[in-house]
Amino acid sequence: MNLAFGVNTDPGQKVCRGDVACVVLVLGFCFTVAVSAAAIYSRLDPLLRQQAGPTVSIHGYVTGTRDVPISSASIEFLNEGEKIVVITSYRGTYTTEVPPGKYAVTVSANGFCSRTEEHLFRLQKETMSLDFPLVDCSDCDLRDIDFGSPPLEDGVPPVSQFPVIDLSKYKYRREKLEGLQLISPAPDILFGQRRETDDLIVYESLPCLARDPKPAILSHGAITISAATLTYPKKSHTILADGDVLLLDDSGTKHASHAELTVAGSKLRVSYLK
Repeated sequence: MNLAFGVNTDPGQKVCRGDVACVVLVLGFCFTVAVSAAAIYSRLDPLLRQQAGPTVSIHGYVTGTRDVPISSASIEFLNEGEKIVVITSYRGTYTTEVPPGKYAVTVSANGFCSRTEEHLFRLQKETMSLDFPLVDCSDCDLRDIDFGSPPLEDGVPPVSQFPVIDLSKYKYRREKLEGLQLISPAPDILFGQRRETDDLIVYESLPCLARDPKPAILSHGAITISAATLTYPKKSHTILADGDVLLLDDSGTKHASHAELTVAGSKLRVSYLK
């Protein structure tokens, strides 16, 4: 095969003759274009960064309430329609940069209650540290359930098939606390048992086999609170938490035996803690 191509004012003369000559010419041309493009980009890149504006560097951890790192957690920074999402590493760490401004930061992970906090990020020289603890919202561990046949008894024929086990009683029930009409959206409640009278609703913990019961949990915005019982008096705008209370809000993690949450404006606030 004998290739010939090129541009010349003399149509009778060919610039490229033969396979090797053409390949060398093409490679040289491509290399020249690549070098030129890289040089142009290196000059434009600082200008592009300058046009994009300054950013705030943020790093931190996403952990459980016992400081266990949570991998593959999602952290979403939302500001006036602009959304930046970062995923934590296997160590529960993350690093990102966002333009300065006010953001709604939502943190979520499989098996944990999501939280949404509001943060105002201002320009600063140092990298900002921002950690997010999350409350375990997973159901009972099904590995604790014995799916085998019951033990044999003298004089009783063996069971021919495995017993039917109702797994729903080992999973959290979920509902919206619609009674707090001043808050939108309504808080999420996770619970095992529920009792209701004319005056109040009581949410109780979820019993698990071979393990401690999992607490009742309320989640709304930046607040997540777990306790043995959560009580909602229908004629008030207050939620009472009793027994091994764990509270997460934008000020950190707190432990108590009793807590009270009250509607303030359109949000829940901690009004009492002991």
